[in-house]
Amino acid sequence: AQTTHVDCDVQIGSDTVIGAGVHLLGKTFIGQDCFIKPYSIIEDSKIADGAQILAHSVINNSRVGSNTIVGPFAHLATNAVIGRDSHI
Repeated sequence: AQTTHVDCDVQIGSDTVIGAGVHLLGKTFIGQDCFIKPYSIIEDSKIADGAQILAHSVINNSRVGSNTIVGPFAHLATNAVIGRDSHI
């Protein structure tokens, strides 16, 4: 099944694309023009404008800067802070 789960406290900016099987949990904020690729899990985190979270990535209680690419298959440590224009 291609189920996407978005908790009620999640905020998503305009023109952001959310893939199948994504879980956006807790107080997560996703900026504008982001791509959240399939089967990623993001909880209590902030994803800045223009970021790409590639497939099967896990982000918990962290911040990802603008125009940053995370993944695929990345697992950010809790409380990670990734600057802008980075590639993890």
